[in-house]
Amino acid sequence: MASRSNKFSDIAKLLERSFVGSDSEITGFNVPMYALESEVIFLFQKKYVPQAISGNSKFWIVSEKVFTKDLADQCLKKNTTYILSKDPYEDIIKVLTWWIAQRAHRRGNARKRKSNLSTGVKTHRSSVIGYDTIIGRGTLVSAHAVIGNHVRIGKECVIYPNVTIYDNTIIGDRVIAHAGSVIGSDGFGFHKTKEGYLKIPHVGRVVIGDDVEIGANCCIDRGTVGETKIGHGCKLDNLIQIGHNVVIGPHTVIAAQAGVAGSTRIGDHVTIAGQAGLVGHINIGDRAVIAAQAGVIGSVDENTTVSGYPAREHHVALRREATLKKIIEQYDQKDKV
Repeated sequence: MASRSNKFSDIAKLLERSFVGSDSEITGFNVPMYALESEVIFLFQKKYVPQAISGNSKFWIVSEKVFTKDLADQCLKKNTTYILSKDPYEDIIKVLTWWIAQRAHRRGNARKRKSNLSTGVKTHRSSVIGYDTIIGRGTLVSAHAVIGNHVRIGKECVIYPNVTIYDNTIIGDRVIAHAGSVIGSDGFGFHKTKEGYLKIPHVGRVVIGDDVEIGANCCIDRGTVGETKIGHGCKLDNLIQIGHNVVIGPHTVIAAQAGVAGSTRIGDHVTIAGQAGLVGHINIGDRAVIAAQAGVIGSVDENTTVSGYPAREHHVALRREATLKKIIEQYDQKDKV
């Protein structure tokens, strides 16, 4: 027997809150910028209000601290249905935990389809491939690689030994994933309470474009909701961490041991040198350059080179270092006198 669809009113009942607007079927969760009409968004920070207003989602869970009369008017104008949340992060944990259970129930009732391996796919006998996974023509899956359920891998890809690809990941054509990399694991998301930390469930996925190369022992986290995206033509060196909901534009290169925290957006043709660290929720403009070991704590404009910690425009960082050197030399001279 087919399981029934889920409605927004089911979430209201779960949270023991009322909803304002009309009820309808929901199909999932996403970030405000990319959500479809039937996808629910969480609106907990004021800076994402413009994206929610300009976006397509008709179902919002909104923090009471963010909600205003103007926003209520926008909801009415957009015919948006919403629930007000007193404790946003506890609510997101409740809702996403419930959604995972609902999704597992629906999939449990559905017939498990065998994976579809196209002509010329080569798989090592020790590799593991889940159900309802499609792998394109000429792709190589090496020893001890593990590919989850509902995965899509394009043609002429190379999956080297011990690569793990989690459920629902989408990978384009001619992608190379080197040994030991993990694609689609949960992001580092926790809510601090008096009793300790509560895990925030992750229901998103990873989407990787064509002609991407991923070095050895990289970790690319799935979106909390929505997607972590690696644009076509990107090249990632070894030992790189990409956090949940990061979006990387086409033809960006990232050198070894760099780390990008969650929800940061990186433009096209960006260069990130080795051991650079980027905080979350910032924007890096097209063709920007992040120097080695830079600590980036704010957004970077396009065509800009930054270095140092905290990262500044490179010429400013050099001037600062030169000034500091002069001050130290002056003090050394005084000590000698």
